[in-house]
Amino acid sequence: MLNSLLNRFPTFIDIIALITCTGAISLRLWIPELNRKNYKEPYTTISQNLCKLVGVCILLLICSSLVLLAFRAAEMSGSELAGSLAFISPVLFKTHYGSVWIIRTGALLVLCACWWSGKSKESQLKYAIVMFMAACVVAAGRSATGHAADSGDFTTPEFFDWIHIMSASIWAGGLIAITTAVMPALVKRPEQRNKVVSAIALRFTTVALVSVLLILVSGIFNTWYEIGSLQALIDSPYGRFVTAKIIIMMMLIALGATNRYSSIPSLRKWQNKSFITRSGKSYESVKGVRIGKEESDIGTICSGLIRKIRAEALLVLVVVVLTAFLLNQIPPRHLHAPGKIHMTNNFGTVIYGTRNK
Repeated sequence: MLNSLLNRFPTFIDIIALITCTGAISLRLWIPELNRKNYKEPYTTISQNLCKLVGVCILLLICSSLVLLAFRAAEMSGSELAGSLAFISPVLFKTHYGSVWIIRTGALLVLCACWWSGKSKESQLKYAIVMFMAACVVAAGRSATGHAADSGDFTTPEFFDWIHIMSASIWAGGLIAITTAVMPALVKRPEQRNKVVSAIALRFTTVALVSVLLILVSGIFNTWYEIGSLQALIDSPYGRFVTAKIIIMMMLIALGATNRYSSIPSLRKWQNKSFITRSGKSYESVKGVRIGKEESDIGTICSGLIRKIRAEALLVLVVVVLTAFLLNQIPPRHLHAPGKIHMTNNFGTVIYGTRNK
């Protein structure tokens, strides 16, 4: 039992680091919009926080990659973890998993180089684009060594799994990045909090909507491909983990819907509000032109929005925990497939498939 939990922990760290890194990088791609909207001071702090968060995530991804390689070597050799070092070389150079791991490591090195080179404001955007592309490769590595890859490389299931990971990373990782990097930058700037939260929320809600739609489409396909029937969804351990994920996802979508259809319209109306002068000309409401009660109301809306974003981030962590357990279960469709070999190693990890993954 303890070995099984220990095996899932690096998987959890790897997934949470990947989605947070991707979400933070995606924020860095459009967060410069704040700099063009006269929010220079909070923008600088937010940008620095995002840079630090990405750096921590890259470090965690490197560490989890090394640990997962050692675990995979132990799994494939049937040895204890302490004796797995002797089998790392053949795993790296003679297995499919090793080939994917080498490519993933190359993408992580690109991430490191771009992160270090792109810390200055002047070069941040162009390096963020390259970092996002490298994160896409790391995510593809997860798909290429997971359940979806059992049918081969560059297949439809593997593509949908990659879409699922990337969509979840941009949305869920963005929520975590907003909670851990953006919000702390606004604690000491209450006078600018409402403006910055509004600017970010109005932009992020569109990104979230597209991501959720892609998650639903790819999730439905993955569920159909891996499970195959409603009965298997109910009866199998794999299906029960998927069901739990679906329930948490529905909660996440419900919270997101309240933001999009309740909080966001109020923020948009407040941000775009105009007033009419005696000459009849319309001007956009700017700083210094605020009615006390209106400012208080929008402050309440922003506070509620922040609380819901934090709740969403916590639910994301629950989904990642379920995913870490899910990856070590046998999908029902594969369980009785001809030519498949199934066994459980000393770490409680299921090894199956027609090739070494």
